[in-house]
Amino acid sequence: MKTFYYSLIIIFILFLYPLHSQWVQQYLPGDIDVALGIDFINQNKGLMGGWHTTVMPDIGGNAYYTTNGGITWIEANFPHSMRVIVNLQIMNENVAYGAGAYNIATTENMMDNFNSHSTLNLTENEYYSNLGMDFPNQQDYRGYFVETTDGGLSWHPKGSFEDSVYYLIDLHFIDLQTGFVLGSGPWNNTFAAILKTTNGGINWEYVYNFESFLFLNEMKFFDHLYGIAVGTFDDASNSYGVVLRTTDGGENWIRTALPQLISLTNITYLSINSILISGTKTDFSAVIFRSDDGGNTWFECCTYTDMHLINGINSFPSAGIIIVYGQYQPTGSAIPFVEVTIDNGLTWHYNLLSQFPEYYFTKSKLVDENRWYITGTQLAQMGFVLFTDNAGGVPVELTSFTAEVIENKVQLQWQTASELNNLGFEIERKSDKDEWRMIGFKDGKGTTTEIQNYEFIDELFGVESEHFSYRLKQIDFDENFE
Repeated sequence: MKTFYYSLIIIFILFLYPLHSQWVQQYLPGDIDVALGIDFINQNKGLMGGWHTTVMPDIGGNAYYTTNGGITWIEANFPHSMRVIVNLQIMNENVAYGAGAYNIATTENMMDNFNSHSTLNLTENEYYSNLGMDFPNQQDYRGYFVETTDGGLSWHPKGSFEDSVYYLIDLHFIDLQTGFVLGSGPWNNTFAAILKTTNGGINWEYVYNFESFLFLNEMKFFDHLYGIAVGTFDDASNSYGVVLRTTDGGENWIRTALPQLISLTNITYLSINSILISGTKTDFSAVIFRSDDGGNTWFECCTYTDMHLINGINSFPSAGIIIVYGQYQPTGSAIPFVEVTIDNGLTWHYNLLSQFPEYYFTKSKLVDENRWYITGTQLAQMGFVLFTDNAGGVPVELTSFTAEVIENKVQLQWQTASELNNLGFEIERKSDKDEWRMIGFKDGKGTTTEIQNYEFIDELFGVESEHFSYRLKQIDFDENFE
């Protein structure tokens, strides 16, 4: 009987806890301190906004566009008076909307800046009018709504707001004409409101009037009727999380207080009834609350230690994908983390991105099941975009891979604990007389969180060698492989 000796080489990257990530940083040209809102219309075309921390009136917001998935980002032509573009939303190939604030500097700063531009031969009023700024004005900011009609190459202001609206914190549009923004007063006298437009941002009306001591952080709509906004009520003596929800397109809002929380920051819809919100509890631990009745009642579904801060939560519901991202903050340091589930929250995989120390996350976009983007800022005040094209890590959790010689054949067996977008496995063999070559293929199970067992028999027809190595090559449906 011929005896076979085999060695088993596993080059398949194990997707074990914690999740091994494959995030890469994309380069941003120009000066941007914080990268904020980001959106994509397809795998290639995307837009992003951000801000400078400088207070000069002619330097402030940034906008970028990409046509190759972020391999290169190009700085757009943007209103110079724009201080910050907090969030943006792509409506179609040409039109996108953005929300933020513009500078209204002090008279002294304006005069200094005007003198440096005196060669323009403009009067003071003409110069600052061109920047969208009234002169003179001692206030700091005003809410600003901007639009692009050329796919993000250039932006221009659209519509206007009352002087009481100092900032636009977020926006969400249902279609080209109908949309909402969150408005805020000055930081030292916080009050919040929700405004609605039905003509693409030309005119705005209040649908939730200013409430003192309330700061709203984020707003999402499931469709043209159902929407949620979350924030914090804080009057110095009392602080708690607030949920505002509407079931009639923003005409009326139902206010729910969650006293077990001191703040609420982010939202994601899984379905019209299932909603996740993130925040901070009274013991300063990060938490995720869930509702399965459209926001009528909420229950705690995931709690982190007090050394965690959640910056955002997002989802791709059709694939059961939810991501939570933020900072793990042990004493004296901050390390970003991303936690992922592919079964709508039944099981989670925690991923500490230690290769990006002191990175702070802000916004995210899940383009599809695999291509994700997260924006933010480094400690050195440099904006960044992190990108993954394989759902933040290897898409299959391989728990075992064994080989056994049985009657001059080799039986390969392997087991997976979960699979994401898995087309299947190529089985490859290498001998001491031959290089690696594919000897078979096993179909995968697509996306699943159930244990799957696989088997392949290598018949060894015509093989003379006595030493073999085997490996698996996992293939995604988009033909990426590990």
